[in-house]
Amino acid sequence: MLYTLEGTEIYDFSGKIIYAEPNTVLMIPKDVAYSIYLNDQKSLVMTIDFELSCSMDISPFIIKAGENNSIKSIFKEMFNLSKSNTPSQQALLKSLFYKIISQLILSESLYSTSTNFLKISNAIDYMHKHCLEGDFRIEKLSKISGISNRYFEKLFFKEYKVSPKQYIIAYKIDLAKELLQNEKKSVTDVATSLGYNDIYHFSKIFKKHTGMTPGECKNRK
Repeated sequence: MLYTLEGTEIYDFSGKIIYAEPNTVLMIPKDVAYSIYLNDQKSLVMTIDFELSCSMDISPFIIKAGENNSIKSIFKEMFNLSKSNTPSQQALLKSLFYKIISQLILSESLYSTSTNFLKISNAIDYMHKHCLEGDFRIEKLSKISGISNRYFEKLFFKEYKVSPKQYIIAYKIDLAKELLQNEKKSVTDVATSLGYNDIYHFSKIFKKHTGMTPGECKNRK
């Protein structure tokens, strides 16, 4: 994901040309070959490199965020936070990343369910920022959203196809994978930092979601 601050870059994807101008977000799928040419003497771009948990057959595309958008400030906040390696900061980084995605979805109306997402977006932000605290009772989340418990559960499942509890478990397992592979922390340290005091229970959940043990993930190259 690339956000252009200044200048214009010309991306050539084997004949498909995309112009990335200021206040545009360019999405480039994994392993897609391309060439870059500058249309100005100076170009300034912020980037986020991420990997999806499932493969998607999509082509490069660009989204015009507009001049009055909050994406630029979120990118900058992520850049400052990236200097820290604590689990809480890593969780906040993910929260900001999802916030960028939600902003893009809402600005472009890419999905027909964007109105529903907007109704529960504050609760989603809360879950990301407080994922290590574990207080995700439906009563609290629905109160943050300003809707009934039943309506919140309905909208949440419609958006994510899982319950809030299942969602946050998957979110924490993704964070655990990052800590094990990128920061080389011990399995015990990772489990404890994510609120799992029972290592066996943590390993069981981890394997269920990833198909491998935390130790196998840690040693994976």
